[in-house]
Amino acid sequence: MRVLALAMIPISLAACSATVKPNGGVAVRGMHVETEWKANLVGTGPAAGLTGDAHAVTDGGKSEVTLNLAHGTAGRAYPWHVHSGACGSGGPVVGPAAAYPHAAIGRDGKSTASAHLNFPLRRDASYYVNIHASSSQMGNIVACAPLTR
Repeated sequence: MRVLALAMIPISLAACSATVKPNGGVAVRGMHVETEWKANLVGTGPAAGLTGDAHAVTDGGKSEVTLNLAHGTAGRAYPWHVHSGACGSGGPVVGPAAAYPHAAIGRDGKSTASAHLNFPLRRDASYYVNIHASSSQMGNIVACAPLTR
């Protein structure tokens, strides 16, 4: 009996194993694989002091993108979006533009805004985050950075 019990230990451990994927994600048998993207943003022109980052996560068929800004001018509100393609390409907004609330800069010069998308970002696609100068100056991009995995 002891031999049989010891022989079954590797089988039960193998059933609970995890596999590390080349992109850093972890696939656990029976669970969805989470995908992450990140971007570092640096302002230009009228927003030259602005800095920040964006973090996108896809899990369970949905995506969430969070934008964090610092060193902004208190009271400013920056429209922002994730686009398909590369910075400067004029790619379309990913999902509805209304999903992206303005990043309103607080008294501390910081802002956090999140967009919730009802679909996964595609692993084989290219995305970028851009920040517009204001609602009335949507053509003036003050920061742009690729989302990378």
